Formats: sequence, C-alpha cells, structure tokens
Amino acid sequence: MTRLINSLCMETFPWPNSDANKHSRGRLAVFSGGNLQTGAARLAANCGARIGAGWVKIFAPNRAAQIIATHISAIMVDAYEHGDDLPPEIHGYNALVIGPAFGFGAAQQTTLTSIMGLDKCLVLDADALTMLSLDSKTAFEIIKARKAPTILTPHSGEFSRLFGLKVSKQIEVRIEETVYGAKKSGAIIVHKGAQTIIATPNEEVWLLDNATPWLASAGTGDCLAGLIGGLAAQSCAPIDACKMAVFLHAQIGAFIGAGLIADDIAPNIGAVLDIYAPDNLKRR
Repeated sequence: MTRLINSLCMETFPWPNSDANKHSRGRLAVFSGGNLQTGAARLAANCGARIGAGWVKIFAPNRAAQIIATHISAIMVDAYEHGDDLPPEIHGYNALVIGPAFGFGAAQQTTLTSIMGLDKCLVLDADALTMLSLDSKTAFEIIKARKAPTILTPHSGEFSRLFGLKVSKQIEVRIEETVYGAKKSGAIIVHKGAQTIIATPNEEVWLLDNATPWLASAGTGDCLAGLIGGLAAQSCAPIDACKMAVFLHAQIGAFIGAGLIADDIAPNIGAVLDIYAPDNLKRR
C-alpha cells in the first residue's frame, strides 16, 4: 500500500533536548568534488547543518578545500585527496553524503568503494549513483552486505541507468519500478520527481504528490541529499529521515516560491521548521 507523505511525518523530528550539545546532535560528513565543483557539497552541507546536525564537515581535495573555506563559516572543511585512504576521523561520523558534483574516475571510485565499506548510514546521490551504475550488480551486492543503511536518491535518468529501466510517466508504474529498485539494490530509494517516491527493500512505499515546480532548479537535489544526511546524522530511522527530508524540501520550496534557486533553501529551513516546532522551541 502506498502512503502519502504529509505533516504527520514530523512527529519523529529530532527536536533538541534542553541539554543538547553539538556532539549529541550528530556528525555529518560531506565529500566534495574538485575546485570547480564545490558548490554542490556546500549546498548539501549547509542544509545538513540547518536541519540540525551539530557538527558538519566537508572533505575536499586541497585546492577545493581552500575555495570552500572562503565561502563557509559554520561548516568545517578538511583536505582529502580522492583515492587516498579515508581520514581516521571519518569513523566518528554518524552519516555521510557522497556524490553531489563529486566527479568520476578511478580515484573517485576508490573513495566511493572505501566509503561503502564503512558501517555508517550513507546517502548516495548524483555522481556516486553514476559510478554505481557502471557495475550495478557488484554495487548492489555490496549494499546488501552492508551493516548500515544505504539511501540512494536518483532522479529518473539516474534511476534508469542504475536499474536498466525506461522510467514510466504513469505514477502507478513508477511506484512499482521504485519498489523493484529498492528490492534489487537493498537500499532505500528516494526516486525524485514531481511526485517523489520513497521505497524500502521490504516494500514500504511513500509518495509526495504535492511538490512545487519551483524546485525544478539545479542544485535542489543536492540540498535534499543534505537534508536526508543531516537527519540521519541525528539518529533518525533512515525511512523517517527520508520522509521528513522530502516533506520539508517541498514545504521550503513552496515557502520560497517564485524565483527559487538552490542557494535559497538552507537559509529558509529554520522558518519552515518553526511551523512544526513544539511551543518551547518556537521563535520568540
């Protein structure tokens, strides 16, 4: 049975306790592409921080890290060259986002393979999905063997490449295709579109059918990946993180409205969260 995503999903939102600190609110790592591809990681990281993750860091190649450091204040950044051994501190993170403008190639593939070997919740988007599609059979075997959740966030083109399907325009068929993808891959699938579908390997299905078309803009998918990662970092159940992220993404898009670009999403997260916040946490 397909269930609609609505405001009831916010019942599981990880509102901070009165004694919360930056470490108790979760740690999110985001991996960036090269020096000309830093924007996507910054979008994801900013959304992860705004949604509540207490400690967010971007790992980027040295030149890219220098660029990122001039554009952010609340987000930490560390130099990491694609293909190198993962930094030891990565084991202290609760969730990781990789893929937005990450790039392709042997070095990036090495990093992706290493990350998939971690027992951490992973959000794989964009270029990570394209690399998985190069050998999807092996990728799905790795995902199914992982001890931690994997969340894939494809748009229809990426979904088609991953699963070898021509995605239908009929929503009933798209739902069936998304369930097939979740079962085949062993991952939670967030199949993005005008009607976003979330499916789990055990055939739970959720549908958002009222997203605003203003979200049809470059970079908004990177923001969604960051929202999911930020919620997962706060120890939300993966399916809850996906539902809340998809719901809030749509609500923020509607709140911003005409003229929306991806840079607008993170600064407006707080205003939309305030609508659903308990009285003791509402803005005064």
